[in-house]
Amino acid sequence: MTSSTRPTSSCDTCAAELPGAALSCPSCGTLVHAAELTRLAGLAQESERQGEVTAALASWKSALDLLPLDAPQRPQIESRVIGLRNQLVGDAPTTAKKAGVRDAWKNKGALAALGALLLKFKTIIFLLLTKAKFILLGLTKLKTIVSMLLFFGVYWTRYGWKFAAGFVVSLYLHEMGHVFAARRFGIKASAPVFIPFVGAFILLKESVDDVRVNARIGLAGPVWGLGAALAFYAAFIVTGSPMLGAIAGFGAWLNVFNLIPVWVLDGARGFTSFTRVDRWCVAIALGAMAAVLHYRPEVHGQGLVVILAVVAAIAAIIGKPAERSDRAMVALYLFLAGSLVTIAATALSSPVHNGAGTGF
Repeated sequence: MTSSTRPTSSCDTCAAELPGAALSCPSCGTLVHAAELTRLAGLAQESERQGEVTAALASWKSALDLLPLDAPQRPQIESRVIGLRNQLVGDAPTTAKKAGVRDAWKNKGALAALGALLLKFKTIIFLLLTKAKFILLGLTKLKTIVSMLLFFGVYWTRYGWKFAAGFVVSLYLHEMGHVFAARRFGIKASAPVFIPFVGAFILLKESVDDVRVNARIGLAGPVWGLGAALAFYAAFIVTGSPMLGAIAGFGAWLNVFNLIPVWVLDGARGFTSFTRVDRWCVAIALGAMAAVLHYRPEVHGQGLVVILAVVAAIAAIIGKPAERSDRAMVALYLFLAGSLVTIAATALSSPVHNGAGTGF
């Protein structure tokens, strides 16, 4: 007898036996988790009153997990979840004041979007510095630890333990960026799993239908990856260590690679919220970046930017565009590409990295 059919308790209303995985009584329809659902609804409503959108979203999502698919309450809660996600992506501000500020910024176009994403990036940096508990969350999972150690061991034998350690940290932070963004939108995500010579990945426990949410989860990885690259680059500047420069530069190029809008890469998720015009704007901007790098022969990885521009143009021609522009994500995408390429170009082509500095 499986766990889904084994009787474990009885209904409080009609005393009928309840299968172990039952969410409602098969006899009278009483909700098995009625008390917990009431508690979660109260928590969600209180969080909404206090403006804690992410907390409210988490409570409503937990409530959905305890509701049968045909429960009459389900459509209303699903609507609340959609509304809260809209607030997180900026479509439904929680107060009239916020709406006025957003509308004023919206009229200023991409520059305002860039300013908004820089504020968000500041928040991410603050998180990296202060939320150690969340950052270390993945290290409590056995699959993450085992796969990370295997990944570290493989790269240690090829490039030394220092580079391997830096590479693992960079990749881990990149993946935890996805986890953080997914949880922010009430979507459960697995801890990172590492695969030598492939990279690392996380698994989302549900499909993401909203292209704006999908884009934000996808680009959160490169955002956190940029944070890691900046940290290693700052250490490189302070110490002059070529090894730290190599870790910063390689980590930056790795995140640039992930921005390619194809297959399961992060760029593909980002492009889901871009209109055709958005995609052409990105492709042209990347083409201009590749043209500038053409006159910098000392910069490693120039070809990757060319690939990025070409694939972006292909996605503009044959990809499925979004119905409306997501200027904040367009600005974020270009900001990430420009920042990561700059770090990689500076770290890997500097005199210090080429031999003037001390070893690490």
